[in-house]
Amino acid sequence: MKNWKEYLLSFSDILSRFSTIQHENYIDSITYKLNTGEKLNKISLEKEAKKYGITNVREVKEQTEYALVGIYRKMAHDKTKTIEERFYSIVEFYKRQVNLSLCTSTSVLLQQYSTAAPIAYLMGIYCGINKPHKSSLYFEPSAGNGLLTIAGYPENFEVNELDDIRIVNLQRDNYIKITKRDSSNQDFFRDKIKKFDAVITNPPFGALEKYEYQDFGAYTIKDLDHVMSILALSTMKDSGKSAIIIGGHTNYDEVGRIQAGKNRIFLNYLYSHYNVQDVININGDLYSRMGTSFNIRLILIDGRKNEVSGYAPLQNKIESNQINTFQELYQRIFQ
Repeated sequence: MKNWKEYLLSFSDILSRFSTIQHENYIDSITYKLNTGEKLNKISLEKEAKKYGITNVREVKEQTEYALVGIYRKMAHDKTKTIEERFYSIVEFYKRQVNLSLCTSTSVLLQQYSTAAPIAYLMGIYCGINKPHKSSLYFEPSAGNGLLTIAGYPENFEVNELDDIRIVNLQRDNYIKITKRDSSNQDFFRDKIKKFDAVITNPPFGALEKYEYQDFGAYTIKDLDHVMSILALSTMKDSGKSAIIIGGHTNYDEVGRIQAGKNRIFLNYLYSHYNVQDVININGDLYSRMGTSFNIRLILIDGRKNEVSGYAPLQNKIESNQINTFQELYQRIFQ
């Protein structure tokens, strides 16, 4: 005969399963509405969510984004189209996408803004995750709902995420491994050094308090996204590739050097340790459908240097130009 604790546990399991079914039904409904071109906004999303017992605003946002991940992944693997045609299909859908401006105190605190789908797709294509080999293994240490993996296949990815709602969403897909660890902590990476063929990530942005600074050799790193980028790159194989988004734009002084301070230190570290192919200033307006408009940079890396040497180059006026459209970004990366 069950004791009262066993009955409570069983009831808790039932409630949890019921909640999961409600979320899945909402995701299916929103996916259908988005695929049929129905116009959705904050009010209509919340109204639809209430039909399935979802009243938490952040849950609405996360489940809606997960529905979008599924749509974009399908578009990213449309075998009737070329890579370029898939990209522009994603761009057109993104322009019509419901605005994920359902920000809460938690999402603001954790800087939980996901990558715009067209950028996520190009990052994946650059890293080659669309053409995995049998043993290919990729890593996303700040996975969110999996948007940065859309050009690839979950079964080739190890992903990490702190947020419980997002972890449940990730568990719906076939990722080879899902962890819940602090990816700003060096301990998390000790068993992953040079493990992955590609690393792709969009870490949360933000300045660190002085006691949180981290030293990497002679380089003291003072921003959270810079720290998390360096730690993520430690897991890339010497011949691997990486695409990383960080906050802000690169600015230069009167003689063409990166302005003194944390950006110069961080980029000098990258250029001395890795084969940095490009650092692209992107207009924050391209992020607007994700609920924010931060200016960002896209860093593209092709392998690790054999020896630590060099530093960030002087300003190249063409390369330092701001990218204002998705077409410009595609051409910058691939042409």
